[in-house]
Amino acid sequence: MKYTMVLTLTVMVAMLVMGCGIPKEEFARSQKELANSRAATAERDKAISELTGKLETCEKDKKKCGEDLTAADEKYQVCVANSSKTSDELKSLGAEYTETRDQLAQLKKANDLRQKAMDELLSKFSTLINSGRLSIGINDGRMVIQLSSNVLFDVGRAKLSKDGKTAVEEVAEVLKTIDGRKFQVAGHTDNQKGRNWTLSYQRARSVFDVLVKAEMNESLLSIAAYGEYSPVASNDTPEGQDANRRIEIVLLPTSEELPLKQLKKIEKIIQKQ
Repeated sequence: MKYTMVLTLTVMVAMLVMGCGIPKEEFARSQKELANSRAATAERDKAISELTGKLETCEKDKKKCGEDLTAADEKYQVCVANSSKTSDELKSLGAEYTETRDQLAQLKKANDLRQKAMDELLSKFSTLINSGRLSIGINDGRMVIQLSSNVLFDVGRAKLSKDGKTAVEEVAEVLKTIDGRKFQVAGHTDNQKGRNWTLSYQRARSVFDVLVKAEMNESLLSIAAYGEYSPVASNDTPEGQDANRRIEIVLLPTSEELPLKQLKKIEKIIQKQ
């Protein structure tokens, strides 16, 4: 359409020139100017087309940049969430480390106290230990004074022999010097058929009675009967049977000697009551 308008205009100008008697030179100059104008218009249209293409490219780049920015923001939000999670995990690990450190310190303290108590026992009972009338050891994690039934009782009897009574009285004198401690008198037998439960209790009760008569505080004492069910040796040999027939005076642990986890379990049980 644009070209048709230009052609029409050219014809009209030519007719006008011819009708008006315009000189040939003037007409030629006008034609040249028209051609130049036409070339300039073409150049302008080309430039506009190029700019339009560039604009479309810029719009595409702009859209892509927007999409990239959105994706980057989403990744940033994920990083922020992960950072928060990592921070919480670090806090949790720090708390676990502190708890573990405190538990180890408590265990060390408890072990030190138990070792100190063991050393004191060995020192206090050195005479009886050296004479072979008793021994000191650990049973189920507890310190125990072990007295052989052969030293305390006649075979199959629950009444203390004269020498056995003397030995228990000597033990009582030492136990009375230990402050802040409770004791349990535990009776044990071998696995030979008989009245094992009854015999283990009766023997423990005989020792208990002598300790009380020796002026030990009865509220610090208790009795347990294990029969044949807590052996320290095999019952397949006479020597093992002798070792299993025994009286143990157990030094019950104080709260400071209990591991931290056990204390927490006790606290939970108390809270539920």
